[in-house]
Amino acid sequence: MALNDSSQIIVVILAIFLAVFLVLAVVLLVILIKVMKQIQGVTKAAQTSAERMNSILENLSKVVAPAAASKAASFAFDQIMRAVKRHKGSGKKKNEDE
Repeated sequence: MALNDSSQIIVVILAIFLAVFLVLAVVLLVILIKVMKQIQGVTKAAQTSAERMNSILENLSKVVAPAAASKAASFAFDQIMRAVKRHKGSGKKKNEDE
């Protein structure tokens, strides 16, 4: 069974479309691979930045925690000294009143 002219034209057109879509698929695949590599680079950079920030925060917490404790102790000491001064001051007034 031989193909007539219209059947041959349809086969040629379909072959051309198939070739075009094949080329487009290859081009899109190459672009997709490039984009995936860029995304991988960005995620590595973000992960590195997050790890560095975590390290900085850990070191900062090691410094800030003792500083906060020192400030709290200093505040408590100041409050005690004020109470002692007020107590001593009130004792002098009682002696003067007698």
